[in-house]
Amino acid sequence: MQVRGRHRRLQSARKAADARLHSLPNVVGTCFGFKMTAGTRSQQLCLTVFVRRKVNPHRLKAEQHVPDTVRRHGVDLPTDVVQVGRIENQGGFTIHVAGASVGEKGTLGAWGLNSDGVFGVTCAHCLASPGDIVTAEFPTPGEYIALGPAGVSANNPGTGLYPSYGAFDAGLIRVTTAGVRDYAVGRPAQTVYRPPGTTDPQHLGELLRFVPVSGWGAGSGRLLDGVVTGVLVDIPPWRFDVMIEDPQGASLSVAGDSGLLWTTPTGQAFALHQAGDSEAGGGPSRHAFASFAFRVVDDFGLTLHLA
Repeated sequence: MQVRGRHRRLQSARKAADARLHSLPNVVGTCFGFKMTAGTRSQQLCLTVFVRRKVNPHRLKAEQHVPDTVRRHGVDLPTDVVQVGRIENQGGFTIHVAGASVGEKGTLGAWGLNSDGVFGVTCAHCLASPGDIVTAEFPTPGEYIALGPAGVSANNPGTGLYPSYGAFDAGLIRVTTAGVRDYAVGRPAQTVYRPPGTTDPQHLGELLRFVPVSGWGAGSGRLLDGVVTGVLVDIPPWRFDVMIEDPQGASLSVAGDSGLLWTTPTGQAFALHQAGDSEAGGGPSRHAFASFAFRVVDDFGLTLHLA
């Protein structure tokens, strides 16, 4: 109880301190990351400060500058200023409601099994109303088959306290079509990565060293490769557990990728993709945002199987 109480006090202190940073011009949020130096990612833990656009420091008053160092969780950390676009859900299987297509909504990230049956796992914002029949591109590209009705889902902003820090946006599709159900049950089971239990600097560093990750996005139509570059992301009104970027700094995810399951090199389920940022005019995102996959497993009591 003593460790847990200290842990919560540290997180509360971070919230208060970040509120002061948010008052600076152009600052929209923060997360923990590794310091970038001359375009190279170091192993030095830092506080990443998100801005809507980078401004020449000479155009700012001294009191408007992002400080070079800040104190977080009892440790002095350097800051790193990163430009981030407007965040939006990236909700790719086609959903049909009452016989009418409502467009590209998201990705089937995994199959989930529990005592209630077999389910497709995706984001809550990708689903229609509970009970509406969901179809998916299966078993070959261009062919669509009814999976079953949209079922239980959860879509909330998270507690702001680790390990349920960020938004939890997950939903299940009850698989009632026999052939698909048999296929899902026969797929290999997937283990789930569980992060460290605290947000002390050592554990935050462990999370950020957990790279690379990859996942298939239906919107992108391909396997996406990424690296975890931020944890405990706070860009009001959004909060996320993790931030992922392309290892070469290129664009990453697009609309229709919500629900993809980011996995580790050993095949563990790492995170459920929820959103991305975009510059003015839209287009692919440079930053992808997700919640830890273990939260989906625990909340719905699932055993995951590969999609």
